[in-house]
Amino acid sequence: MSEQNSHEKAMRISRMERLTPNRNLMTGIVFLVGIVLGMIIMLIADTFFSDEKISDKALKGSMYNFNNANTSNLDVNTDAVKAKITAGYLEENFLQAVVDVESGEAINMKFEFNPADFSVSMLKPIDYNQGSSIAGGSGFVNITNNGTNKYMFLLKGHNRLRDNLDIKIFSEGRIIYGNTLIVSN
Repeated sequence: MSEQNSHEKAMRISRMERLTPNRNLMTGIVFLVGIVLGMIIMLIADTFFSDEKISDKALKGSMYNFNNANTSNLDVNTDAVKAKITAGYLEENFLQAVVDVESGEAINMKFEFNPADFSVSMLKPIDYNQGSSIAGGSGFVNITNNGTNKYMFLLKGHNRLRDNLDIKIFSEGRIIYGNTLIVSN
């Protein structure tokens, strides 16, 4: 009879109690699972309900070299156009240029470089309005701008030397600004 009672008693023990005979251990496991699930829900909710603009840091992605102090900045301030141009090398010998530009009328910005030094890898309008565009080819990147816009482009470097980006800004077919941005790796 006692053998039958012990068998019935063993059947009454829940599966969870068999897996974790210590009640404190079971409470700890449930607590940790709750924390992990809460963190996952917070991460998912943060990505879906975020209304922030994408930052420059996020756009740079995994190729961005945070230790690179070799960035060059150029501020353009004329009557027709205001612009901030930032260029610097990323890993894998890519040159990234970010162009913030504001103009009251239609202007053209032309970035020229030696095709033996660079090839165009990516052109990306970040914040732009209709009638503005970015295009590139062998030895050049053209930006047509009207209003306030932001662009980014990547050039694949073919050497590890100091490189020049010649910048010319045109309005109504005449040059209104010219300069050279020197970027060293």
